[in-house]
Amino acid sequence: MKSTLSEGTGTGLKANYFNDAGMNELKVKRNENIDFNWGSGSPDASINNENFSVIWNGEIEPRYSEDYTLYVQSSGACKVWVDGNLIINRATDDSSMVELSGNLNLNAGEHYPIQVEYYETNGDASIKLLWSSASQDKEVVPASRLYETSIISGIWSRTDESEYGSAFNNTFAMVEGGKLYVLSCEVLGDAYIEVYDELQNKFVRLTQMKAKLINGATAIVSPYFGATSLNGKIYTFISWEDGLNDNAPYAAVQEYDIATGTVTNKNFVYGLALPLFDTAITVNGQIYVFGGSNNSNVYVYDPEADTWTAVAQMPDNRDCYAIAQCDGKVYLMGGQIGTENLSSVYMFDPQNNSWTRKADMIDPLTYGCAAEKNGKILVYGGYAGYTERSRFTRNGYAYDPANDEWSTIPSLISPRGHFGMENLGGRIFAV
Repeated sequence: MKSTLSEGTGTGLKANYFNDAGMNELKVKRNENIDFNWGSGSPDASINNENFSVIWNGEIEPRYSEDYTLYVQSSGACKVWVDGNLIINRATDDSSMVELSGNLNLNAGEHYPIQVEYYETNGDASIKLLWSSASQDKEVVPASRLYETSIISGIWSRTDESEYGSAFNNTFAMVEGGKLYVLSCEVLGDAYIEVYDELQNKFVRLTQMKAKLINGATAIVSPYFGATSLNGKIYTFISWEDGLNDNAPYAAVQEYDIATGTVTNKNFVYGLALPLFDTAITVNGQIYVFGGSNNSNVYVYDPEADTWTAVAQMPDNRDCYAIAQCDGKVYLMGGQIGTENLSSVYMFDPQNNSWTRKADMIDPLTYGCAAEKNGKILVYGGYAGYTERSRFTRNGYAYDPANDEWSTIPSLISPRGHFGMENLGGRIFAV
């Protein structure tokens, strides 16, 4: 007998349409269910007939508590993730119509994260998302059972862009006092701190920070940059290991007080060269700064005393790695040594002042970014190989420290590297 549950109140998944197959050139946003046959045409006047892509994300709400089958009827490459699990994957785009399916158990009335990706490069374009169960006739999943939401696990959606609207060389994200702060460094050397206003869904500029090192009349833009926060203040670390004219190292540390809006210059340990990406991190109330490139030094920085203390060195001189902390321990993942892309992972235990080799990543990764969520470390983006340095990826991986295991997770909406990632109230922001 059919259930008498009332119909849902959804308005469809959040759709992002891109004018390329790599999900870079965003053109259209709208809410909808997935029931399309574009043939040889285009989803929108602003999008090519060939070579486009779409990502739908949100939540799906079943009518019945039982085993379901989800189907995709597609003439292009596609992927379907439900509750963080990849259940349908068509890797090739040969324009032939194919129906693929995946099985899962769902509970009536519960909302499950869902993400659908579609890629079209040639030929006719079409895609439909259907479902069926013992009580549910096979049908296209209606919009009323699909919901747009950004407060979910395993699914990506877009926020507002930075206030500046320009490309940044490095970006760092940190949570302080329940708010998301972003430090963005422009290619030309300017750096800005912004705060994310959740109610208005926009970034608000707070101050400009130093991103250039000065030697007389000479100014250089250093790629060696790190940032973190502690006790209501944001700290930036910038250095140039080779010097300018006399090979002496140049460096700067700045402290931004969120409450007062003041910027203070701090002390720096000369000889510590920061690598390109995310090398400062706060763990158990202490700031750790990690080296790389031409050294393996690690320091604890005490902002109150403005002093530095050396701790156990890194196992090698890698740089451009992803870094995150989980359960009071720091994980360095991937990166590079010279031209070698790395998949190796090391854990630093501050309590024991020791390093331990952990399970390698599924793929080598440079310039990736990481954050902790629910006891796991999520790693995204970056370069997949040294020879692929002109192309960032959307790839997502999860590391389970308890079991020392890696798995794949839903990918980013678009490829990126040199970015910041942070967990704000259970939501992962990639900026």
